[in-house]
Amino acid sequence: MLDSLPDSLATILAIGFTILIIIVGLIHKQREKQANIKRSADFKKFCENNNCKYSGSMSVIPRSVTKFSCFRNKVKELEYLNIIYGNRDGINYYIIDRKYITGYGRDNRVRPENCWVIHDKRMSFPQFFMREEYGLFDNVGKVLGGQDIDFDSDPAFSNKFVLQGANESAVREFFRDNIRRVFVENHHRGYCYEAGSDCFMVQTMQYSSDIQSMMKLLNYSLKLYKEMIEEIEPS
Repeated sequence: MLDSLPDSLATILAIGFTILIIIVGLIHKQREKQANIKRSADFKKFCENNNCKYSGSMSVIPRSVTKFSCFRNKVKELEYLNIIYGNRDGINYYIIDRKYITGYGRDNRVRPENCWVIHDKRMSFPQFFMREEYGLFDNVGKVLGGQDIDFDSDPAFSNKFVLQGANESAVREFFRDNIRRVFVENHHRGYCYEAGSDCFMVQTMQYSSDIQSMMKLLNYSLKLYKEMIEEIEPS
């Protein structure tokens, strides 16, 4: 359409349209910034009223957690980081709420993320990561050499989860019959699990937009963890 206009008018319209896009982008970014500030303020207020602590720094997180897969992504820009942490029934917990940007250009991605971490110095977990199995997609992955630790005697577990770990024999030893049963009976769709050293983590594929939803998932994580350690003799 601009081809049919005088050059000067087409130039003015093009410049005006570019300026408009920039203004809209700046307004959107400012609104996002204000929403992030409010989100952090809501977290702080919640902690003040609910006998838990707030931090905006990963320094409060146990060091072993930073080796987990979700923290290996190279973060270009951190839009916000909110951490609720405390102790319940003698167990230390951390709720991590963050949004970050990875990659450049076409690889640029905005990633909101929630994790629920349990830190128990009595425990020594083998390093493992576990998520739901996605049928054909994961079957192709196995053919191409992707790791999935299966148990021939327990198809209910093996058909439900993809289980991976650096030390397969240690992971197999840990996932004895009663531990596998705990996960099969308590699993919710879209949840992932990771452990290593003295930490256990639950992560969801769905982002939690409000604190109350996060606290419900904390209750779930603690319940799952307690059922799991009832079947284990702490080392």
